[in-house]
Amino acid sequence: MKLSVDQQAFLTLRKLGIQAIGIIEFDEVYGPMPKFIHSQHAKLVRRILQDQLFSMKLSVLSKYASEATLADDLRVIIETFRSSGDNRAKINFIVAQVSEEADYARVRALLRDISKRLSTAERIDKESLERILCEAL
Repeated sequence: MKLSVDQQAFLTLRKLGIQAIGIIEFDEVYGPMPKFIHSQHAKLVRRILQDQLFSMKLSVLSKYASEATLADDLRVIIETFRSSGDNRAKINFIVAQVSEEADYARVRALLRDISKRLSTAERIDKESLERILCEAL
């Protein structure tokens, strides 16, 4: 599902060097699945949507690193968050595609703030996620 933010939030994301954001939730049956995206024309989002295994690869990467430069020069910052599943806590993650000139410390802090808010949310839907994103900025 595509996320929409107002012009001010969009400009703030760009100023930080964030080119795209994806929220990947763990599904009990299918594993890591893309749930929300921002900036559907960015390389990260295209890969998430076109390659079903890419979310799984990012999930494995998130266990070992908080940022990486992938083979196609795609720079990503990843932050995990937990949500409750049927019988156990599910590990989900936020991934941001960033430019080379991005303010990595501020992007990590933003993603950490969003992940803390999502961890305490009873339910993650489009409207609440858009609100959380704008509040965190």
